[in-house]
Amino acid sequence: MIKFLKYHLKKILYKYNFKLNKIYIQNEDQISINYIEKQSVVTFARVGVDGNIILPEIGKINVNGRKLSEVNKMISANLIKKDFTPTFQLEITEFNSKKI
Repeated sequence: MIKFLKYHLKKILYKYNFKLNKIYIQNEDQISINYIEKQSVVTFARVGVDGNIILPEIGKINVNGRKLSEVNKMISANLIKKDFTPTFQLEITEFNSKKI
């Protein structure tokens, strides 16, 4: 049963051009950032054709082709540079304009 589930999960992830545990952000994906320190203020950002997102506290960041974990570290580093506490939750809410 577990092998069956793993097989189908890999098949589904492959369909969306992912590798297991390696989700890459692409153009037109939408990201949500939940700033926990600011009473759960949620910001949505869509990856543009140039691969950038624009965040109010940070500005422009190129995220195209990067792993979600890499983007998380990039946002944390930029928040620290701007003297903000990096307490947030990062999620991909749409893959290439397909809601999940």
